[in-house]
Amino acid sequence: FIGNINGREKNDDLGNFKNIRLNIVPVTTKWQDSISVKIYLAIPFKTLQFISRNNKFFSGYEAQIAVMSKKGKLIYKNTWSDSIYVKSYVETIRKNEAITIFTEKIISVNEYVVMATVFDIESREFHKISQDLELESSYKSYINKPVLLIEKPGNWGFIPDLIPSWNYFLSSGKDSVSLFISGFSHSNNCELKWKILSKVRKEQVTEEKKILVNSNYFHHYIHLPISIFSDLSYTFTVRLKDKKQQDEESVELVVLKPGISSLVTDIDQALDQMKYILTSEERTELKKSKKKEKEHLFKNFWDVRDPSQGTLKNELMDEYYKRVSYTIIQYSGFQDGWKTDMGMIYILFGAPDEKKRFSDYSNQKSFEIWYYFSVNKSFRFVDLNGFGDYQLETPHFLSIP
Repeated sequence: FIGNINGREKNDDLGNFKNIRLNIVPVTTKWQDSISVKIYLAIPFKTLQFISRNNKFFSGYEAQIAVMSKKGKLIYKNTWSDSIYVKSYVETIRKNEAITIFTEKIISVNEYVVMATVFDIESREFHKISQDLELESSYKSYINKPVLLIEKPGNWGFIPDLIPSWNYFLSSGKDSVSLFISGFSHSNNCELKWKILSKVRKEQVTEEKKILVNSNYFHHYIHLPISIFSDLSYTFTVRLKDKKQQDEESVELVVLKPGISSLVTDIDQALDQMKYILTSEERTELKKSKKKEKEHLFKNFWDVRDPSQGTLKNELMDEYYKRVSYTIIQYSGFQDGWKTDMGMIYILFGAPDEKKRFSDYSNQKSFEIWYYFSVNKSFRFVDLNGFGDYQLETPHFLSIP
């Protein structure tokens, strides 16, 4: 993996920060047949073309957000136009540099399409994105999906300086975590209960609380210290109980820690998934280690493999677990995809340059060959049982258990 990663084309991670993004957050209002829709549009600097002017870099854009009915009727539209000046070229290509646009509108409960367009004035290019929005009316008590809020100066429709996160990642470098819950109750006396469960230590409750709701619609903020999140992965569940009715919503929370990829949510499992690249000495050290030492070991194993030591990001680790995630989706069957022979080869060599599949009707077996021209290798897999469980004909690493 390490020997050929630099010569292979990596999974394209530019899409996470090069394209414009929409985040739509429904929030309950006091009117049962209407809802407040908060819309956020992110325009990464990488999307725009900058030109040098008077020792600064300049770009301009025009943006529009529109809400349309499913039949194409315009319900709401807002437009923006602005210019950006930065002092250095580096600022124009940073992943975390972006413009955030916010708008909100109370609309009736129905089905909509939210559309956003950005016109780059310098390159004359259009960028478009759309997202379906289904708002169902309910005569039962309900809660909306919990919203994770992160710090960002400004007014974003919630408590000042808090904005909905684009994901459910918690930064261990922050002091606290904020979540927002909204919903509607048909009773003036119902119970809202939330709890946080550790996904690593099964069913261990990290935090929980009951709240009495005394009005039909409710908005509730939860502020928690980051210190309670010692593991990497949690489930936040909130339940509304109203007489004989109840509703429940859950979200997965991932804690970001320095030196650990955001794709890693369980250290024990992540260490198991490293089996293709661990040395014999590292395996021996891992077997002798105690559970509380494993996170430290994991970081050490990847530190020695970090191509850019001294930086917060380990590109090699991210690429490795991107491939692991792909194999779980693509090759899982009788066992997890990363444990299969195809999963192993994909993790170590990435996507093949060419694939060929054929059948040998004389022995009723199917074969698939993967070609890697840049490293002059090919691998032949055979489906021994006819159920798509392709196995490597000649084991690639006999020492791997």
